[in-house]
Amino acid sequence: MANNKDKDEKYTPEPVIKIIKQLLGVKNFSFDPFSSEEANTIVGAKVFFTKETDAFRTPWPKAKSFFCNPPYSRELMSPAIDRLIDQSRNFKRGAVLVHSSTSARWFHKLMDWCDEVWFPEVRINFWLPNGIQTKGNDRPSTVFIKGSKRKFGTKHKTIIIRY
Repeated sequence: MANNKDKDEKYTPEPVIKIIKQLLGVKNFSFDPFSSEEANTIVGAKVFFTKETDAFRTPWPKAKSFFCNPPYSRELMSPAIDRLIDQSRNFKRGAVLVHSSTSARWFHKLMDWCDEVWFPEVRINFWLPNGIQTKGNDRPSTVFIKGSKRKFGTKHKTIIIRY
């Protein structure tokens, strides 16, 4: 169980949040469903849920924008993505940051759901609750965007994120 907690307690670095906000055209996110007090010091969502709030059972608010870095453990990733897609009717636009697990069903659900797909140019070194930044992340990441204001003429547009 400790191993799952390790996968679920990793925070997105500030440069990544900053570039996602910039590319989405939002000053601040309105909502983050899978967060913590520590993680929200970087994300800066007006409303955020913690493990105690339980995003799987608590009704989600209507919001202009969202950021979601869901729990990565196998037991929680798929239900988290299902919940996000189900509740996304409450949002105008937002971003979902996940590892690039192209063989997972939840990954393909996000592909069908999103308007854009962004790929960070480098692997993201996430922050741990103890304040230490991970090194040598062994998985690339993908950012799925819903509610993009850009008009590409195709369902998906791939953008490489450099930070």
